[in-house]
Amino acid sequence: MLGFCLVVFVVVLVGLLSNSAHYLGFLICLEGLMLSSLMFVLVGTDFVFDFYMSLSLLVLAACSASLGLALLVCLLRSGGTGGVSLGDVG
Repeated sequence: MLGFCLVVFVVVLVGLLSNSAHYLGFLICLEGLMLSSLMFVLVGTDFVFDFYMSLSLLVLAACSASLGLALLVCLLRSGGTGGVSLGDVG
């Protein structure tokens, strides 16, 4: 099961690095990274406080997703588009 968690993490990381043309896709990939790390914590550890650690990681993922969507809505309402310009990076 740890192998599956690692494969999901790597696939989402590759998707994050290769397809970051829009902010929404970027946010979805970040959420996938958080959820795959949550799966890794749930499956890979046998600590006594595993429940509290996984719950705090899930709360962190939910807060980051809501903050990212709020920033995306503010960006779109201010007259911007949903795209990321990669012309200056390289």
